[in-house]
Amino acid sequence: MIKREDRLWKSVIWALPVEFISYAHPEAHKILDLNRQPEFLDKELEQVYSPDHEQFSTVVADHLIKVYTLKGNGDYILLHIEVQQKYSINVGERMFTYAYRVYDKFRKPITAWLILTESTQKIRPDFFELDFMGTQIKYKFNALKISDARDDKLLADSNPFALVIMTAKIWVAGRLIKETLKRDQYLFPRKIKLIELLLSRNLEAVKHNELLNFINYTIRLENKEIRTKFDNELLKLTTESVMMTVTETILSFYKEDGVLEEKYRVVKEMKKLNMPLSLISKVTKLSIRQIKKASDLSKKN
Repeated sequence: MIKREDRLWKSVIWALPVEFISYAHPEAHKILDLNRQPEFLDKELEQVYSPDHEQFSTVVADHLIKVYTLKGNGDYILLHIEVQQKYSINVGERMFTYAYRVYDKFRKPITAWLILTESTQKIRPDFFELDFMGTQIKYKFNALKISDARDDKLLADSNPFALVIMTAKIWVAGRLIKETLKRDQYLFPRKIKLIELLLSRNLEAVKHNELLNFINYTIRLENKEIRTKFDNELLKLTTESVMMTVTETILSFYKEDGVLEEKYRVVKEMKKLNMPLSLISKVTKLSIRQIKKASDLSKKN
């Protein structure tokens, strides 16, 4: 279970590092150069703290990311992200250990985030403290509890990373329903809604695909009939999305050039996508007879 979640979280953070930063720190753009692609230093993270250590038993995924600042001249800070399936009592100590070892290696400012995917509403400590005979150390880190995220704010948030949080929150709530059929009946409409929200964002391919994978493989449907129903609905949604994208492109093209020869060329391309004649006619303003004529001409050519 943790290995699968590890891959999913690692992949989605890898695809959306800037989106995560903007979601976690809405004012980050005032300090960090978010137009410059962050660099992942996960190998360096493993060097300072072995992932085989027993303290990692509840860790789902962790990242160390170099993020450039607006100062220029290669100046950067380090972002440490840890995703944990459920709270462990030694998490604060581990976050502190990460911080001082990373700082010792890089000597750069560090901002750290702990993402907890547990369902409980309990308040969890977001610090580690040592206090002995007048000597004190307190390390405070940022904490993001999936269960604390408000649905209305997530739905209103245009940041794609809000979909990641929504997906995790829905799955966490679904896990509490023990009966398979009832759980899948709860998850099905919410999973469909997430897909619809994703398709409405018109993201670039890599981000779209990683988010789609995260939604699809995080929220797992076990009932065969509901799973088949979802697959059919997903196919319908994605097909309609492709058609709409092509249609919008074609309509924008016709604003510039609407000659008959170009319409015939577009008919040919739409036919390749197996689009229905009724849609082709609606987009090109050609009659069914003209569309068939265009098809015949393309065969001859």
